[in-house]
Amino acid sequence: MKKIEALFKSVYNKCKYFNYQDAPTYVDDIYTRAVKSLALGTFENSFYATGKELSEEAINTFYKLRDRDPEFLAKAIVHARNNCLIRLVPIIALVVLSTGNDKSKEYTKKIFNKVIKTPGDLQDFMSIIKNSEMRSCGRMIKSLINQWLENISEIHAIKYGSNKQNFSLRDIYRITRPKLTGRANEIARYIVKNELSENTELEQIKGYEEFKRTRNPELILKYNLPFEVVTSQVATDNGWKAIYKAEKLPFMFMMRNLNNAYKYNCFNDLEILQRVCNTLTDPLRVKTSKQFPYRFYTAIKNLKFFNRRINHSLSEALELSVTNFPEIKGKTFVALDFSSSMTSLKISKYSDMKPSEISNLFGAAIFKKSQSAQISGFNENFIEINNLSRKDTILNIFNYLNKNTRGGGTSLSEPIKYLLQNRLYVENLIIITDSISWYDHFNYKCGCMDFLRQYKNELNPNIKTIVLNIIPYKFNAFTNREPNLFFVSGWSEIVLNYISSICNGFEDQIQSIKDIEL
Repeated sequence: MKKIEALFKSVYNKCKYFNYQDAPTYVDDIYTRAVKSLALGTFENSFYATGKELSEEAINTFYKLRDRDPEFLAKAIVHARNNCLIRLVPIIALVVLSTGNDKSKEYTKKIFNKVIKTPGDLQDFMSIIKNSEMRSCGRMIKSLINQWLENISEIHAIKYGSNKQNFSLRDIYRITRPKLTGRANEIARYIVKNELSENTELEQIKGYEEFKRTRNPELILKYNLPFEVVTSQVATDNGWKAIYKAEKLPFMFMMRNLNNAYKYNCFNDLEILQRVCNTLTDPLRVKTSKQFPYRFYTAIKNLKFFNRRINHSLSEALELSVTNFPEIKGKTFVALDFSSSMTSLKISKYSDMKPSEISNLFGAAIFKKSQSAQISGFNENFIEINNLSRKDTILNIFNYLNKNTRGGGTSLSEPIKYLLQNRLYVENLIIITDSISWYDHFNYKCGCMDFLRQYKNELNPNIKTIVLNIIPYKFNAFTNREPNLFFVSGWSEIVLNYISSICNGFEDQIQSIKDIEL
């Protein structure tokens, strides 16, 4: 300790900011802050901040970045929506982008269709405009929406055409008054006036109207009706079997409704059972399913029945969801935040997952895909993890890490102290955390940056330090001005690709966003 004080006198002495626990800290630069808010996409109450505080900080950041670098904001929005699988926050940022100068408006036009992918997105976009003071529905917005509505599909009309939403498709048509022709105009008439001409060519909509009258499950397959809409109207074995035999059964729907499929005896049909297992273990279907990796664990945890083949297939799907990235080269040390701020609250009111569980899942994947890795945990102390093998399944490694997650205070210095005390040479240090460290400052009078610089001086000046952020706080125990220190944010498997890319000498998340072509 005296050696650190003599060498550095703590780099945090110059910090102007204090985190939620009144410990000295850094604040992310505007680019990192925007990416963190967009890629994590949560405005839920967290351990240290309310959802309102997180949303206000994020929106203020979007406005500042809109004025400073609208091109980067546009690219970050596209990145969050398409690579990080976040929906609402990129839409909010798109509204902010659209309120800027002519340059911002041009970028809005370029990315509108890359962000607004479904009528649900469009409804949220218009709802934000209606219920906030960000902007009005001006000429540019109406023009973009009208162009979007020219390509609306029958499936969209059936799935999103209800008037039960706070802001319905009917409301959008009435506000924007698009001048449509042909098929798009006929769909508009159906949504706004519930009218269909006698000689209509809208076969799916016609089939859906027939289904509403007859409840005939055969019509589901005949007209390829959206399953999310018809399931509430078909509470029979034959109805659910018809759904699970559909040629274009969506991956997410199939996985989320396994309990219903079991309830209605679908798995007594060996053809359905085989098809579900084949789909869950198909690497391409898992890769293109657009699911957060933790969704697969949630499906396992929420399963209300035991079927050996289904359980095994879900475990394999989880494996596939987090191991589809290049192997990490070099000696790697993984440190997982086991403190109370990571273990106490769920990530949202709609999820059973806690930040620590997402952290442990990513940690398990990194451990398994590293050539030479040691995995550990920390709270106010270092927590050594033994008895794990890369030959274990992701699920077994993940469950073992969860058993060792115990809450407590937060000292991001602990894993680096451990490396120093044991004179361990590593090339990659990967820390998964919410980045709010305080115990070390109050007890050692210094922090993780002090120990990191000591490690560089004594053991490896070229160590790559990667901080994977799990919660979008603006504070950070590390500074990105430090050479070879990188921040990554997100809950999708894309973050594992960035971590592998950085460790293997390629680009980081910020640079990959800059490289996006709009």
